[in-house]
Amino acid sequence: MKYYVVADTHGFYTPLRAALSEAGFFEEGEPHKLVLCGDMMDRGGEACRMQELMMELLSQERLIYIRGNHEDLMEAMLYDVACMRPVDGIHERNGTWDTAVQLSGLPAEIAVRFPQEVAARVRKT
Repeated sequence: MKYYVVADTHGFYTPLRAALSEAGFFEEGEPHKLVLCGDMMDRGGEACRMQELMMELLSQERLIYIRGNHEDLMEAMLYDVACMRPVDGIHERNGTWDTAVQLSGLPAEIAVRFPQEVAARVRKT
């Protein structure tokens, strides 16, 4: 078994998938493990695809996930809905709000009006 270590993928699923493929992570044979050292999302536009991949790897026991500061930001935002104001705040600057909107499945113009609904939907993911 080989271990592949990545960090700060920030929701950029396509480049991560390409890099892992090029390195042989998905090749047949002995399964490999991915060690993700934090900051899985925030900033990139592929949060849903990133989450799907990580959940798949987790279900196959092929992922070791080390939480990063962006996961802390997401948790803080989801459980303190009062701080979810997407305009000119830490969650907007770091991409946390955009990631939450992606994961919620709501259009951005609706999400901004219903932050509690965004939080509820993301918590379910």
